[in-house]
Amino acid sequence: MTETGKKKIIADALRYALSKGADQCEIYVSESRSESTQMRDGTLSDDQTSSRSGFSVRLIRGGVPGFSYGVRLEKEPLRRAVDDALLSCDFLDPDEDYHFTAAGKAYPDVPAVKSAPVSVAEKKAVLAAMTAAAAKDDRIRRVERTSVSEYGGSTLLMNTLGLDLYKESRFVSVSAAVVAEADGDEQIGGDFQAAPSLDRIDCEGVASRAAADGIEKLGAAPTDTGEYPVLFHPDAALSLLSLLLPSFLGDRAEKGLSVLKDRVGERIAAKGVFLYDDALMAETVVPSPFDDEGQPCRRNALLEDGVLKGFLYNNTYASRAGRESTGNGLCGSHKTLPSVGLNSYYLKKGDIPPEKVIGAVSDGVWIKDLMGLHMADPVSGDFSLGVIGRRIRGGEPAEGIRGSMAAGNLFDLLQNIEAVCDDFTVVGDVGAPSFLIKSLKISGK
Repeated sequence: MTETGKKKIIADALRYALSKGADQCEIYVSESRSESTQMRDGTLSDDQTSSRSGFSVRLIRGGVPGFSYGVRLEKEPLRRAVDDALLSCDFLDPDEDYHFTAAGKAYPDVPAVKSAPVSVAEKKAVLAAMTAAAAKDDRIRRVERTSVSEYGGSTLLMNTLGLDLYKESRFVSVSAAVVAEADGDEQIGGDFQAAPSLDRIDCEGVASRAAADGIEKLGAAPTDTGEYPVLFHPDAALSLLSLLLPSFLGDRAEKGLSVLKDRVGERIAAKGVFLYDDALMAETVVPSPFDDEGQPCRRNALLEDGVLKGFLYNNTYASRAGRESTGNGLCGSHKTLPSVGLNSYYLKKGDIPPEKVIGAVSDGVWIKDLMGLHMADPVSGDFSLGVIGRRIRGGEPAEGIRGSMAAGNLFDLLQNIEAVCDDFTVVGDVGAPSFLIKSLKISGK
């Protein structure tokens, strides 16, 4: 169905909702599709395709919010969903903070989606080249998998306050996984990269990095227990950020689930630390002009030079906090109401090459990967995580580390950042450089 056809059906449902007693009504429609092609042992697999589509009806009657959802975007199913949403109002309490976005907002310009589908011949050539690049070293016992995946989606949002918004997204990703072996030791290596189009990805570079990752892990063992200066590789830095970012969500602050509540304006991190939520980040694969409530997206400063600047909000929690939405009302799917979520986010890069930082460390640890992230405490920030990486001895990368644990507190880490490097790395829609921590406890042998 065309965009015009969808809007005609939605407009009918909005009129129907008002005629049935709704004070306001909003309809959200989302569609997504992914297609992945893999090569295993030199054989191209069939495309693995998945798709998801549906709509939700959000409305307000007498100050009470109502909600329902469905799959078939047709006149009668949509009207029945409106009836169900109105019925749900009978079982819910009024919420004076729940409201919709009115038309008339100014939205940022986002580059139009231009990438064309990747042909079967192009996929086959790319995957064969990646497989060959990954297998160059004799220590690669097998190339487990190389893959090319395409993703596409759209969002349509209309309401009785005149809002009428539509956006599309499309991007491509490639990945590789290998098994490295030496002296009876087997290790898995992998790498991943995403971009708006395939021609912006160094596909053979992804394969080579996957092989290097597996080879570097060979022979790794637990290191001596102690407190060391620790350099976090961008991949590990992004893992730490994923644990830290929920503390900046406005709903968690309002519920008392963030230790940062009431600390806006305080220095909670070292100088030189800048952290942003930014749906318009230049390097993101999915820039977005508006959130799932129709609020304009923007760059939101979370930390600037170590100082806490604020929290992220959707419409409801912005109202409860006496603030404005930050464009962070996001839906997990059409089956859920918008909640406070994260757009693209990044830690701003510094100006020091990681090689220079390593060169200044006489006895330390370089962490490249973290395991057991689900075990960290998202409220207190306490963590005890498995680490994969290397020792640093005399300013040089040394033996590999595996089977050791790093323990500490995320907020203490922020205070103890000594250097932020210039190797800014983006994985999908999040980015970070390496950074050096003054001291962290590592438990090993």
